[in-house]
Amino acid sequence: MARPSLLSTTDFRKLVLSALFALTALLVTPAYAAAQPNPGQEQVNATAEASTVQLAIKWEGFVNYHTDNGYVWTQKTVVAVASCSGFFVSTTGHLVTAGHCVQPDLGRENILRAFLNQQVKEGQISSATASGLWSDANANWKVEGATQGSPAIRTVYVGQPKGVTGAVITDPLVAQVQDIKPFRDGDTALLKVETPGATPAMPVAAADPKTGSAVTSIGFPASVGDSVAPGNVRASFKTGTVSSQQITDTGVAVTEINADISEGMSGGPTVDAQGNALGVNSYKLNGEQQNFNFVTDTSDLKAWLTGRSVALLPEKAAQNANPAVGQSAPVSPPAPESSGIPVYVWIIAAAVLLLAAIAVVILLLRRKRPAPPQQFTTPYTAPNGYGPACQSCGVPGVPGASFCGNCGTPLAPQQQHL
Repeated sequence: MARPSLLSTTDFRKLVLSALFALTALLVTPAYAAAQPNPGQEQVNATAEASTVQLAIKWEGFVNYHTDNGYVWTQKTVVAVASCSGFFVSTTGHLVTAGHCVQPDLGRENILRAFLNQQVKEGQISSATASGLWSDANANWKVEGATQGSPAIRTVYVGQPKGVTGAVITDPLVAQVQDIKPFRDGDTALLKVETPGATPAMPVAAADPKTGSAVTSIGFPASVGDSVAPGNVRASFKTGTVSSQQITDTGVAVTEINADISEGMSGGPTVDAQGNALGVNSYKLNGEQQNFNFVTDTSDLKAWLTGRSVALLPEKAAQNANPAVGQSAPVSPPAPESSGIPVYVWIIAAAVLLLAAIAVVILLLRRKRPAPPQQFTTPYTAPNGYGPACQSCGVPGVPGASFCGNCGTPLAPQQQHL
């Protein structure tokens, strides 16, 4: 049987260092893992962003406005553009947005405001005059499309930022409006786009969220779009909690949240911890110091879409209990059970062990090896009658010899002193 080989000093040093660093890694890894964010939340946000779209609604029409000489039609159509958000709810191109984003009567108002602003910009009237004309304009001025009596022309463009993983509309598409629930009746609209492949649908939750549960509102704020280079804008994620369930003065159920929602985010989704849509971003209360923002009712949204034969995805099941009150971010899947030892204990232990490993390394490196047999490296003076010493073993050479008589090494040429 072969005899096992023994470790050399170098092998032993490598083994000790490997063991020390391996043990250090075992201690550091739990502490590092405990300090790192769980990737589940990032995945939920990435999936939700792929489902969220940006809308540009173009309204175009002729305006019959009041002058000192009576009512006059504009020679050209007046164009108004509004921005909103939306999200896919099916894999076949169905989109949901806020009803007021595509509502014809509100489109008429957008055109009237655009006309008054245009008059101010051209110097025809002052800002004060435009403000004074608004009530009359909204009540009495007509807005028509290409033909007499037709409504203003509405074109809805849908797009997604090109940097979003999973985006399917990198170049704007025109969406068809299939149905609208006006603002006073629930503020929801169903759109449809034709894409070459499947669209990344967002599931709709089955039940209304509980008060205090964490939510995230998603959309494209107009203020952000104004400050970012065209084509580079990404969706904003505003976190908060559910504040209450309310009923409006028109009998519509809504969910109150304290997440920030700003203009342009209308029509985007508010989602739960798993990325299920809870409702459509609808409106907020102005003149308040706190956030009073409202999204459409979850149950109403699901029933409305189901009633229009939209093939919804199954709800994503919760991985843990509802978040505690005040938790402002989606909750990721639960991490493996902890050992019960606080994180700071792991960190301290890892630091101590690392210092010990460094000390052992220093000691091993400073450990002296056995000195090799001494060799003469300085000039050697041979006794009288002998030649120069051998450069290999140091034994004085015999006069006239060419090789060392002790080790056989060739001797250097002899030099004779005068």
